[in-house]
Amino acid sequence: MSAVSPEAAHDIYGLVLTGDGAADDGATQSRREEIRRDRLAAAVLIEPGDAVMSFPGAGQLTFGDALVVDSDANSVACGHCGQRHCGTNDNLLDYLREVRAPLSAAGPVRGEDYDVGRFHLRQLCCANCGTLVDVQVALDGAPRPFMQIGIP
Repeated sequence: MSAVSPEAAHDIYGLVLTGDGAADDGATQSRREEIRRDRLAAAVLIEPGDAVMSFPGAGQLTFGDALVVDSDANSVACGHCGQRHCGTNDNLLDYLREVRAPLSAAGPVRGEDYDVGRFHLRQLCCANCGTLVDVQVALDGAPRPFMQIGIP
């Protein structure tokens, strides 16, 4: 039994399966590139208001394909394409792009029947390649979260 449907695996995660249910690596890579291109085409500049996303401290952190934080090089970069977004003390939100999407873009969500359009997804992505950096469930009109991750 799988955790997601084949349709969600394809549409959300970019996984392409062969007829026997195995992953098609080449087609999956192509599908994921298509998803990133589409996301980037729909993305807009972020208006952060008072919100800040920064990474003060020393050392290095890697957040999967999303971010590579290197305090020694004063760099926050995309983990997928290597694009340098900003310095570690800068507000990363000023350098990313955002796609506003319905909650259903993340697949079936419990409680979606109660939503009545008040919530949406904020998909924050690399301005260069469209790789997702963060996804937030946001109440319309609510301020953005303040995030400062200190590197020990």
